[in-house]
Amino acid sequence: MSVSELLSYILDKLFSKRALRYIKSTWAHEIKRKRNYKTIKEFFNESSKTDFYIDDITWQDLNMNKVYEKLDRTLSTCGEHILYNILRNPLFDINKLHSRNNIIKTFQKNEPIREKIQLLLYKLGRTNSDITSVLYNDLEEKPSSKLLCNIFALLFTGLILVSIVTRNGGFVFFLILLGFVNMFLHYKMSSFIKEQIESVKYLGCLVNVSNKISKINAEEIAEYTNKLKALSEQCIKIGKKSSIVGRVEGLDVFGDYISIMFLIQERNYFSMINEIEKHKQELIELYSTLGEIDATLSIASYRENLDYYVEPSLINNGKILEVEDIIHPLLEKPVSNSIKMHNSGIILTGSNMAGKSTFLRTLGVNALFAQTIYTCLAKSYAGSFFNIVTSIEPQDNIIKGKSYYLGEAEALLRVVKASNNNIPCLTMVDEIFRGTNPTERINAAAEIMDYLNKHNTLAAIATHDLILTKIVKGYDCYYFREHVNEDGLTFDYLIKEGISPTRNAVRLLKLVGYPDEIIERIENRIAQGT
Repeated sequence: MSVSELLSYILDKLFSKRALRYIKSTWAHEIKRKRNYKTIKEFFNESSKTDFYIDDITWQDLNMNKVYEKLDRTLSTCGEHILYNILRNPLFDINKLHSRNNIIKTFQKNEPIREKIQLLLYKLGRTNSDITSVLYNDLEEKPSSKLLCNIFALLFTGLILVSIVTRNGGFVFFLILLGFVNMFLHYKMSSFIKEQIESVKYLGCLVNVSNKISKINAEEIAEYTNKLKALSEQCIKIGKKSSIVGRVEGLDVFGDYISIMFLIQERNYFSMINEIEKHKQELIELYSTLGEIDATLSIASYRENLDYYVEPSLINNGKILEVEDIIHPLLEKPVSNSIKMHNSGIILTGSNMAGKSTFLRTLGVNALFAQTIYTCLAKSYAGSFFNIVTSIEPQDNIIKGKSYYLGEAEALLRVVKASNNNIPCLTMVDEIFRGTNPTERINAAAEIMDYLNKHNTLAAIATHDLILTKIVKGYDCYYFREHVNEDGLTFDYLIKEGISPTRNAVRLLKLVGYPDEIIERIENRIAQGT
């Protein structure tokens, strides 16, 4: 055993002990760390999507980056990427959801299997390299550099053999000269291959870890282990070469010298590039499969520290959403609410800050959870399979020259178009056309709501325009309200049937310190109906 192998063995033992401590201490706990959403989203954009994936506006409306952070307890980059993809790609096949749920429950219950896999995933870890580019783009092979490395490595080998056979010391000078040339080539090559070498190393480690996980004998995860076995065996050369490409210089001086003189790292790198290009599709599948294992482990951990959750009951027909004691995942002290929507939408009215927007997001996030992680934060959840499209917080865009109203119009058009699909659309809309004048806003909102109700959409619409509750048909009315006491306004955040009997906009102005003169004039105008 060489010095580097002995050191590697000792470090591996120490690493495993530390890893197990970390795994046990973080199970069923939220993990605070920075996420690189740029690279996470790049992978999502390149990878395959369902027909009804969650678009950027809906993702932002539902604060899904924050929700994702709550769920993300992954140990690897592939797990991080696939968990994000899972949340943006709702499933419409109950069998696939049941299969995912069975794996999640296995990881919840079976600690020995779970920890074996987690230890290997921890070893794989994360990479800051551009893994998406390596998986989905053609790699620059640089045939001239590859040829140069092969020629000079061969020359160095030939000179050694000639020196030994002829016993001519004169060749030593040429060996030293060629050694310096090869050393120059080694450091020169390192400058351009280092951009890809981290990704290549990571893929090699991915293959090796997948191969080890495939040997875990557990019937509950056989679907995954069989797939990992088949895929990792096809990519086994990449795994074998990765240890040479990824060796750390400085631990074994003699080994470093041999590697540099024979350009071993460079030649193996170019060889790995060829293998990666040859098995690109298998590597993408392997990355996704191992990532899904890590993602389901993360979901299992998330479930374990919830106060309560339910596996949803999903329906293949109609436009139905029934929830009991549903809560939002981001609230530390959530107030639960219940509602039934049967083939007709709801109009939500009520005071500012009373909970309308939060309730819309609560419905949206849990509907998404139902079709992705098969976990709803409710006492019961029954609903149709939905295409989820929202318009809660449209943005103006100064750079693109878009007004707030135009942003609203474009966001709502997505909802209108989605209502014409075979899959029913679940939409949450907060204040239709708040960016324009009351006359056009009310009439446009009434027609859009009527259109949605007649088409394949179940809509939850929040509004301050109480007149909509009278002129729009086919919607049930609910409201949130405030309570007035000596401390000012308080809210119970409980949904109630009917139309809001109160307003609080002027009270809020008074509470934050507006002059009495302004408050009195506003109240006089309201009393006079002007």
